Amino acid sequence: MIKVLLAHPDKKILGIYQNNLKDCFDFDSVYDGLSAVRKFKQFKPDCVVSDYDLPLLSGITFLKFIRNSEDNDTPFLFLTNHLDNSEALGLSANDWIDQSSSSPEFLIKKIYYHLKTT
Repeated sequence: MIKVLLAHPDKKILGIYQNNLKDCFDFDSVYDGLSAVRKFKQFKPDCVVSDYDLPLLSGITFLKFIRNSEDNDTPFLFLTNHLDNSEALGLSANDWIDQSSSSPEFLIKKIYYHLKTT
């Protein structure tokens, strides 16, 4: 089964996405950037979805960690309300999804799309 890691500081948002993603994927979630790095090493996800503004370690720093690791081709999608995506896309984030206009179903489609194209 496809493994997906979701890193997001808002427990309500995590709950909404978790209820949908767990039916399609082997799914795990964390609330902060340091936990995201630890979980990435342990869980070895096929795809990562992260907020830009994570506590303790930003989503950008988390992306840099992944891109500098041996699993540097893991698809990385931002799901965020943060408006400026230039830094993330410059660091090879695979996608930038506006959280305020997205849905769990849309995110699931995006995950499958990026897994097919990598």
